[in-house]
Amino acid sequence: MRSIQEENLLDLIEAIQRELAQDGRDTAYPGLSKSLNILKNKDRNGYGKLKHHLLSDFRRLYDNRHDNDALNRQFESACQLAEQIVSSKG
Repeated sequence: MRSIQEENLLDLIEAIQRELAQDGRDTAYPGLSKSLNILKNKDRNGYGKLKHHLLSDFRRLYDNRHDNDALNRQFESACQLAEQIVSSKG
């Protein structure tokens, strides 16, 4: 069973992917897919990498100039949730 934080992060990552998919940009961000797989498969060993995957894609989003205020806020929230999950498992 997933925690509420895990469910919230899963929903948030899926929302980010949906937004990126509207313009066909979702495939440019593999960290989102990796994070989803970690959460969906409850890969406890992968939890420590969640924030890294999200931050990598956050930087890539900025570098590709695909960012906007809404996406930035979503990524920031996702990174905060990932950090909370990791610290609660730690």
